[in-house]
Amino acid sequence: MTDEQKEQLKVNQQNNSNLRENYYHSSMPNQNKQSMSNLYADSSSSNMYTEHINQNLNTTNNLYNSSYNQTIDSQNRQINYSNYEPINPYENRVFMRTKKPSFGNVLSTIIGFPVFHILILNISYIIISIFYLFFHHIDLTNLDNVYEVLLNSDMQNYSSILMAIICIPIYLIYLHNRNKKYQGTFSAEKIKIKNFLSSSIAVFGSLGLVTLLIAFLEYIGRNLTFVNNWLDYYEDLANTIVSDETNIILQICGTVIFVPIVEELLFRGIVLGKLDQVLSPKMAILIQALLFGLFHMNPIQSLYTFIPGLLLGIIYYQTKNIIVPIAGHMIFNFFGGVIYFIVSENSAQILSIIQLIIGVFTLFLILHFFIKEKPKSLNKNLEENNMNMT
Repeated sequence: MTDEQKEQLKVNQQNNSNLRENYYHSSMPNQNKQSMSNLYADSSSSNMYTEHINQNLNTTNNLYNSSYNQTIDSQNRQINYSNYEPINPYENRVFMRTKKPSFGNVLSTIIGFPVFHILILNISYIIISIFYLFFHHIDLTNLDNVYEVLLNSDMQNYSSILMAIICIPIYLIYLHNRNKKYQGTFSAEKIKIKNFLSSSIAVFGSLGLVTLLIAFLEYIGRNLTFVNNWLDYYEDLANTIVSDETNIILQICGTVIFVPIVEELLFRGIVLGKLDQVLSPKMAILIQALLFGLFHMNPIQSLYTFIPGLLLGIIYYQTKNIIVPIAGHMIFNFFGGVIYFIVSENSAQILSIIQLIIGVFTLFLILHFFIKEKPKSLNKNLEENNMNMT
């Protein structure tokens, strides 16, 4: 290599260095323009000019490729992010709603609330008795008279009304709070007229089944002394609750209005709703009907209240509204007791015959539910969780 060529190589290297310096300081336009003018002033060959043009083209291509790659990467990141579902901050709360309660929690609820109900009823009876004896100036030395007053049906109805006034708000608050955690366990869906009418007719017919059961017990009571004693005790008890000597308005308020509301909130709302969280609907209905019968604490009433307990539980599952079994319970209490002190004896017999006929429809409805139907859980979150698992 000649000296002239070596000198030319140094000049080219210097120009390359100046070009790189111009690239790194491209944010300074004036300085970049001056450097470029110096470069062209020192250039003495076309090769150098061509090399400079090529370097500029390469630099431009590199910048373009870099910008293009960054744009593609950004788009890819956006596409990838769109494939991910957003995180739900309430997802754990939904999981808590679908989690089944413990056995101890269920047992304490289905036993504790009925015991609480009976306790409040007895306390209400004591309060009403004290006020009644005090304001009516009953001679407390005459025990027979005191005993007769305390067993008066008015006392029972006043006590039931006071108990309901105390218990209804407590039950509603409990059901409202539980429904927040286990959605659907206190159901109040829209009532369909046809379901309401068919349910009311079925409850009316259940009185015919109760009549058949009582007739059967009276038949076997002829040979079984203890069954006959049960029937006598039940008749005396019924006279203390519903009587032609009491105020009919008070009977309707206590027996037909307040008692059905509070007992349905207790057994179809609290007890059945709690059992539904851990058992199948059919098993939950059977157990709550059994508890509903035992709740009345006398053999005859426990036997026949098992029938409306079953039917009202079925109605609650089918209608998903607590108002329907409440109305059914009102119909049962009215036509099962109060009506006989309003209508004549002939009219009462005609009603009994109609109840027996419709009782066939009621029996078919109960059997069809337990044999053919596959009811869904009242707990919506648990039902959706089961559907997702399948």
